[in-house]
Amino acid sequence: MQNLPTVVGNKFTTYLLYAVGEIVLVVIGILIAVSVNNWNQRRKTQDDQLRIYSNIVDDLRKDSLAFNRMMGLSKLHLQTYYHIYYETIGKRKYADSIPYDLLSVTKTFRPTARQNHLSTIEKIQSDEVRILMNDYFFMEYRSQEAADDFNRVIKQEARPYLNETGLINLPVVFHPDMYEFYPQEGTLINYEKLKAVFAKKGFKGVLSNLRLGIGYFISELELLQRENAKLIQDLQTKISSGIE
Repeated sequence: MQNLPTVVGNKFTTYLLYAVGEIVLVVIGILIAVSVNNWNQRRKTQDDQLRIYSNIVDDLRKDSLAFNRMMGLSKLHLQTYYHIYYETIGKRKYADSIPYDLLSVTKTFRPTARQNHLSTIEKIQSDEVRILMNDYFFMEYRSQEAADDFNRVIKQEARPYLNETGLINLPVVFHPDMYEFYPQEGTLINYEKLKAVFAKKGFKGVLSNLRLGIGYFISELELLQRENAKLIQDLQTKISSGIE
């Protein structure tokens, strides 16, 4: 028969080992729980980032389509101004295909991506992507400035000149049976009166400023279109890789 001290010692050792085992199991359980939580948090963060990237790409693609339409119209502006200039020096004649009204039409430039995601940049965790987005939005800002400059020429130079010289076709503007925002019949510019001012002082200056304004906008828009395509590709690559 074992003596009492030996029995007590064995039981204490057993209880101690059991307690240590319980502690180890609890610690392991906590570590596993923390690891799982961290993994879930990383997964959620990655999913959030992927969602942000996908939303940005969707708006960039919408802008790409809008930029293409805008470029086509802008080049039509440029073509019209050149045609009118060549008319003023006797190298071309009136053409039905030329939209002379573009002497007084402003441009609308409202990129979707910048409107929807300017405040999203701070939520992007990747320094690289934040830099790309900031650079892209700066280019959009430059294009916006170019559009604003062109619109100022239209509003502060071209339209006042057209009004002062009587080139606005009043029967079209004040059609007796129509109250729509923009005239739907006829042309806004009275061509016969327009032709009469070709040689007058001031007209070629206005025309030159229109040509410079639309040219500046076209050059900025071309740069923006290239950056738009590049940014879509870069973000799409990160989406495909899962941002690991």
